[in-house]
Amino acid sequence: MGGPQDDDSFEAFVAEHGAGLLAFAHALSGNRQDAEDLTQAALAAAYARWPRIRPDTALAYLRRSIANGRVSLWRRPWQRDVRADLVDLPVTGSHDVTADRTADRLATYQALRALPRGQRAVLVLRYLHDLPDDEVAAALGIGAAGVRSQAHRGLAALRRSLQDDDRDSTSQASTTGPGAASAPGRAPSPRRSR
Repeated sequence: MGGPQDDDSFEAFVAEHGAGLLAFAHALSGNRQDAEDLTQAALAAAYARWPRIRPDTALAYLRRSIANGRVSLWRRPWQRDVRADLVDLPVTGSHDVTADRTADRLATYQALRALPRGQRAVLVLRYLHDLPDDEVAAALGIGAAGVRSQAHRGLAALRRSLQDDDRDSTSQASTTGPGAASAPGRAPSPRRSR
């Protein structure tokens, strides 16, 4: 490092942006432990280069470093996430708004995790971190048109996935009631006479 001023500016930067960087890493990785590892690795690398990093690009630099770190993990087959999907929340008899919101958040989170990594990164930066397209583009190393394209495709995929989830839960509820003769999720087929 260059000196005490650099240490102070780095500490101030981490105090201001550390939580946001951790949230970004969590949205990309899907779990807190990997997010902490990604954030720590990016901050350690940035600390070593801090005197050469321009203050106006430091946040984009660290976001890009976190995204690149996550991509590196995706490319290593022995370090891929092999955990099972989140278990569905149990259905209770009473209407609980908090449970509904939690279920909605979980469904959105699972749909987001199913997106390709580029679309997921764009949506996280654009909508969760409320960054403009040019900052998202700088953080991910793509053009602004690519950001808009990835956001459009990602949002369309999220909508489809969440609508499919709604249809599945509605059709299961209607086919499991009294008189349901077909398998859940399938409409009864008309019989043909020969």
